Amino acid sequence: MTTVEPTPALIPFKEITEPGYASRFVDRGLTQEELPGDGLHLHGLCPRCDAPIQAFLPSSTVRSVAPPPAPPADGSVAAPAPGSAGVAADSGDGSPDALAADTAPLVCNCTACDHPGRPAEYADGCGAYWLLTVEREEA
Repeated sequence: MTTVEPTPALIPFKEITEPGYASRFVDRGLTQEELPGDGLHLHGLCPRCDAPIQAFLPSSTVRSVAPPPAPPADGSVAAPAPGSAGVAADSGDGSPDALAADTAPLVCNCTACDHPGRPAEYADGCGAYWLLTVEREEA
């Protein structure tokens, strides 16, 4: 019996994250385009639906990106809310609003696919989200 992998358009929308999403995003052909004076434009494939996605991070604060360290076995690391942007200060309480200053939340923002079940308030994406580790420039 042959197993057929679903195409991106057939993967239903679901707000979800998995520990391997950041590594897959970085390892599967991520390219970084530096925009002088503006920021770093990331181009890659969504780790869930495999569709092309992109993200922007300010270059004045970013040196490079990498997957974050593995989460604790008890799963106590908080995930960002889908659709969130930027980097929040770490207040130490583990909530999505208290992300460490060295992480950047990313979400799938694919536009090539119409994922079944995507809520009307979402114009794009499959619902996947993850964190990248960010190296900050000295101020």
